[in-house]
Amino acid sequence: MFHQYQLWRKLLAMISAVALTSCLAPINPELKAPTPTHWRNATNEPDVDAAQKDWWLLLSDDVLNDAIALALKQNFTLGQAKERLKAAEAFQHSTEATMKPQVGFMAGPDSLSRPSKTVSADQSIVRTSGAFIAGFDLIWEIPIFGLGDAQRKLTSANIKTATTDIHLAKNNIVVEVIRAYGDLRASQEKLHHFDTVMLNYENLSELTKKGKEVGLLAESDQDLSRKALADAEDAKLNAFMLSESSLQRLRVLCGLATPLPSWLDLGDSPWVISRADKPALTLPAKLIQIRPDVQRAESLVMSAAGDLGIARADLYPKLNLEGALMLAGNLSGSSRSSQSITFLAPSIRLPIVDWGLARQIVNAREAKLREAVLAYQETVLIAIEETEDALANFNVAERRQTRTEKELTLLRQKSGKIQAAYNAGYLSRPELLNIEIKVLEQELQAIDTKVAWLNAFALVNKSFGNGSSL
Repeated sequence: MFHQYQLWRKLLAMISAVALTSCLAPINPELKAPTPTHWRNATNEPDVDAAQKDWWLLLSDDVLNDAIALALKQNFTLGQAKERLKAAEAFQHSTEATMKPQVGFMAGPDSLSRPSKTVSADQSIVRTSGAFIAGFDLIWEIPIFGLGDAQRKLTSANIKTATTDIHLAKNNIVVEVIRAYGDLRASQEKLHHFDTVMLNYENLSELTKKGKEVGLLAESDQDLSRKALADAEDAKLNAFMLSESSLQRLRVLCGLATPLPSWLDLGDSPWVISRADKPALTLPAKLIQIRPDVQRAESLVMSAAGDLGIARADLYPKLNLEGALMLAGNLSGSSRSSQSITFLAPSIRLPIVDWGLARQIVNAREAKLREAVLAYQETVLIAIEETEDALANFNVAERRQTRTEKELTLLRQKSGKIQAAYNAGYLSRPELLNIEIKVLEQELQAIDTKVAWLNAFALVNKSFGNGSSL
């Protein structure tokens, strides 16, 4: 009875020590990064409610919407990020389990066989025994001196890192699909335009050739006509190559072995992007922290703090609790006996001489934590830079798109007048062909401007972290 009293006194003393050491202050570095009070290049009033999850739906393009939905479902990079999150969650559960008492069961012979004296070179007499032991054992390495808090901080940081990796992957995939789709639509639409452009250049070249033959035009005029036709042919080839590469890029992003049949010829129908009343979706500058890359940098600080906490805990004693509840006996022979074995005992290990190993590990991880804090601050500054650049780029793309559309409208009106003048006999065929070629070239330029606007729209939404919680 006295022995059990002494044992429980030791246990109570050890539990008190655990309670005291668990009060050690956790490592929570303060994250400070300068943020602007407002966006320099914002054209609309920032609004926290302006962020839209599926912002690409504002473009009103069903084919693009279907492609993005397919990519978010089947993309392999995104699938890998999701598996990393599952691994981080499993690691968190396993870490929690290691901080709890581990109980096991064992059973078996105490001494299965004992060889006796050898009676010959190739034969031995083995005497078997019926001794056995069975029961439960317990071992618990008590997470003290901030060890438990540090381990939880580390596993939580790993989960946050994996989660933000998913958000980063989703945002990048959406932007990449939009880019590939924009290039595909533009190149296919250009291919249809180039057919008409080349036909006009061929007719103009033939007229130029006849004009030279009758002495109305010089050799240089014919050379210019030939060069214009060759340039148009090269531009058509470039559009074809861009169309093929865009198809392949979309295929990979959507996790497909072959491109979808619906992507093969989108240029038959006019490509219209909905832009009315759809400004860039801005957020207050102070909310730049919602960006996945900033959140990821914050999780890396948490991870470094967890590593440091674990290293600091190694500077202090380790407390263990071991116990067993066993039954041992002998089932052989005339005398059968059994006895119980029960014990529960604490143990402690004190680091005395390690030649500075633990201290240097702490020093290294302190430096890693400071590095992670600086990296976080730099990430915030880079995020601000990218956002301002994206806003400025979108503003320029918006103005160019508006100007190009106006110029194209005016040119088409002029072309209509020239067509009427040609029909009335006031203008020649070459003059009519030249204005038609100018209209087609302006339409080609409008396609490029449309793609630039689309990419700028995608980047400005990505820069604000819109859709980061997909």
